[in-house]
Amino acid sequence: MCAAADNSDKLSVCVVEYHPLAARHLEILLQRDPGIDLVPSDRLLEHPLSRPVSIAAFVVDQGSLPMPLNRFLRFLGVRFPKAKALVLDNRQSDDDVCRLLFLGIRGFLAYEDIDANLVPAARAVAGGDYWVPQRVLEQYMQFSARLPAPREDRVEGFTWRERRIIELVKRRLSNKEVSAILNVSEGTIKFHLSTIFAKLGVRDRHAMIEVTSGHPHPLPQKPK
Repeated sequence: MCAAADNSDKLSVCVVEYHPLAARHLEILLQRDPGIDLVPSDRLLEHPLSRPVSIAAFVVDQGSLPMPLNRFLRFLGVRFPKAKALVLDNRQSDDDVCRLLFLGIRGFLAYEDIDANLVPAARAVAGGDYWVPQRVLEQYMQFSARLPAPREDRVEGFTWRERRIIELVKRRLSNKEVSAILNVSEGTIKFHLSTIFAKLGVRDRHAMIEVTSGHPHPLPQKPK
C-alpha cells in the first residue's frame, strides 16, 4: 500500500453510507484518528451549499449507493473536484479494482478489512495517495500508458477517441463506464462503437475484442 499522509494537519473526510448503523460504525472508526475531521454527508449531498466546502476524501460504500458508482463519482467530481474517493465493497478481483481506478477512485477497501485499515486508507487517500495493492496500481499505470494521447488525427484508420474506446472495452468496461471515463454521453460511445464495428467488419464488442486483441498497436484497418 502507498504511505499515508502527514498527520500534522487535519483532513476533512465525509462518509457516504446510506445504512445508518453501518455509517455510525465507519464514523466511530474514523474518529479514533484526531487528525481526521468528519463532515456530515447530509450537509454536502442533500442540500445546496451556501459556501464552498473543502473535502479531502469521501469514504463511499458502493453497496449502499442508490445510484451507479460512476454516476455518483461524476456528481462528486462536479461539486468537489479536489476530493478523492475511497470505495468500500465486497472483495474484488485485481481487474475489477483496476476498472474502478479508471472510474476515478483513489482507494479500495474490502468490507472485511475495514476495521483494521479504514483509518490509514482514508488518511492515505485524503493525502493524495492511492490505497490499492501495488500490483493493481502497476497494472493501472501500465495500461494508462498504453492509451493513445488525445489527438484529433487518425492512426491506422482510427481516431484517438476510437482507440481509447477500444482499449477500455477490452478491459470489460460497460458503455456507461467508458462514457464516465471519457466524459461524454453514453449515446456518443454507442455511436463510436458502431463506427469501430464498421471499420473492423464486425457486429459486436465480443468480435471487436477478438479481432483487436491480437493486434495491440497499431490496430487493424477495416478489411477491404
